Amino acid sequence: QEGNWYYDSTDTTTADNTGTVLVTLDGKRIKRVISSELNVKWFGAKGDSATDDKTFIQNTIAAATVSGKGVFIPSGTYRITGTLTLNLKSSIRGEGRDLTILKLANGAGSKMISLSSTAAYSISLSDFTLDANKTNNPTANGNTLDIVTDFGSVDAKHIIERVTIKETRGTAMNVSGRGDSTYKDILILECVNKGLLIDCWDSTFTNIVIGHCQGGAIDITKSNNRLIGVKVWGSDYGINDSGSNTNASTIDIQDCYQYGLRLNASYQLYSGVNVDAIGY
Repeated sequence: QEGNWYYDSTDTTTADNTGTVLVTLDGKRIKRVISSELNVKWFGAKGDSATDDKTFIQNTIAAATVSGKGVFIPSGTYRITGTLTLNLKSSIRGEGRDLTILKLANGAGSKMISLSSTAAYSISLSDFTLDANKTNNPTANGNTLDIVTDFGSVDAKHIIERVTIKETRGTAMNVSGRGDSTYKDILILECVNKGLLIDCWDSTFTNIVIGHCQGGAIDITKSNNRLIGVKVWGSDYGINDSGSNTNASTIDIQDCYQYGLRLNASYQLYSGVNVDAIGY
């Protein structure tokens, strides 16, 4: 266990979590000095594409919730056999979307990331890839990245950026509930179902790129959302907007089978739209 540690003589109850708290044979609590984020490798994750790292990462998330710190996942391919559950104000950062990859294990058929409850808000996710491994998961259970928030009158205020989601059977990314959230630099590729379901209010989606989604690229069902810089290609349809007061600019839709852009509600402002070559 690398890093700096100290003996907490006042603590006789905290459980050993292998990452930030160690309990000696005679019951002493040795605690890690934490300056910023908790590294999943402190808790046993390997990132070698063979080890089941789901429990190790989940334990890191739990310890981070207690300490008020974020979670860091260094470069590697982390095989997970089930859903990672985020808590209130959970923060997960990878080393880069091409370096840190979370890959769903063969036959898992589950969501990859979800919230512990609809009261979990202020989630921060960045700099990693979710690979849902659709070839080896013939059945899907839910959305790959499932962000559902409903905390009374409190806005979600999530920040999700520089994340890739690929090879999904369910909807790649579902965002539901209250808004005032930011989603930026999201890449979604190769989906059997929908790419992005915007079922939230008052949020901003910037630099969204979606390709080859058989169930359609983007569905919008709620009002007052902003889209800035969206590129869609090779999907069943581009954007199906049933939410009012959408403000969208710089939209590029190409090679979609059914249609490029469908507006189904009032007060929808779209500018800088290019729709080209509908139909394969």
